[in-house]
Amino acid sequence: VQTCALPIYLAVTLQQVGADRESMIEYAATLRLEPGHMGALWNYGNLLRLDERFDVALPLFERLHEIAPDYQGLKLAIAITNYGLRRLDASERWFRLAAKYDAQDPIVWWEMAHCLLTRGEWGEGFDCYDRRFEGAAKNGVYAYPFPFPLWKGESLRGRSILVHGEQGLGDEIMFADR
Repeated sequence: VQTCALPIYLAVTLQQVGADRESMIEYAATLRLEPGHMGALWNYGNLLRLDERFDVALPLFERLHEIAPDYQGLKLAIAITNYGLRRLDASERWFRLAAKYDAQDPIVWWEMAHCLLTRGEWGEGFDCYDRRFEGAAKNGVYAYPFPFPLWKGESLRGRSILVHGEQGLGDEIMFADR
């Protein structure tokens, strides 16, 4: 029996209408009444993570992991949160767990690529990064369907290459003079 039905329902409703700050207050109230409420731990943790308040989100995710270690998406959330805190060893460890647990989720590979590349693990990092288009519906990275094969690093002697932007004008401008 859940003793905190009102705050959790209000929190979820507020979150659904985009009132995230107010929703966080209600999730916190829920957790004061019921510290192990899985829905509140997950939703509040994710709101905090998306608000880049990683130091506050991580303990919520860790508490949820103690209660429900196989909670869907939790390993990835812990990995991303550790990455946000620049705890790269912990982040990579959690990404690898997430990849083992949910290998079909392309976002696991997309997010792990950032961690590996930050660590200077170029080969594996770019292998993961090459899978970015698989998660287009979730990460917003789409490849225009050009009628040409993707360049795989082979010699371009006597050939042409089409370069196009895929993720944002900022990166294109930043590297335009290189």
